Amino acid sequence: MTVKKILTSIIFISIVLRPAYGFSQVSSRERAIEQEKRNVLSRTESAVIKGHQPLVFDYGGWFNYRYDDYDNYDNDSSVADTFDHTSTLDLRLWLKAVLKPPPGADYENEHSLYIRLKNEYAYKQAQDIAEGWDHDGPHVDYAYVILDLRPLWIEAGRRYFNVGHGIAYSNVGDGVELTLATPQHVLTGFFSRNLEIEEN
Repeated sequence: MTVKKILTSIIFISIVLRPAYGFSQVSSRERAIEQEKRNVLSRTESAVIKGHQPLVFDYGGWFNYRYDDYDNYDNDSSVADTFDHTSTLDLRLWLKAVLKPPPGADYENEHSLYIRLKNEYAYKQAQDIAEGWDHDGPHVDYAYVILDLRPLWIEAGRRYFNVGHGIAYSNVGDGVELTLATPQHVLTGFFSRNLEIEEN
């Protein structure tokens, strides 16, 4: 065997064995790091499970003020405007409750309840009618439940209903909406009734 063949064999053997040896060392180190991560994660998961809240509440609200000053309201400069200006104060308060599945459950269904109250004051400065404040509320703006019974979802109560983009129908009403979702299709249908407090 010539020196050239011996050197070639040594180089070939070192190339073949080196990655295997290096991989073994790296894998051992990575396994130790991964095990430490699992230990930390296990302690974290235990803390999360102990602190699990099946019923989660969230709440909030907003206040909106709007002032409209009208100039040539009726597009006829020869006639005095009906409205000079209007002011609107709108207050909404809401509460949401979500019922989550227990830890370790084999399902992800979440049921929820949403309630929103509305209280609105409007001031109209008009020339041909009695001016003053008009009070609308407080009354229930939204109040509905969502039952997650996959593949069926049920939403019932007072909420916003619409068809498509809302051109044919879009309004807040009392009703129920059913949604059946499969990997290939989604079927939605609802029944809605106009609110009694609506002017129209």
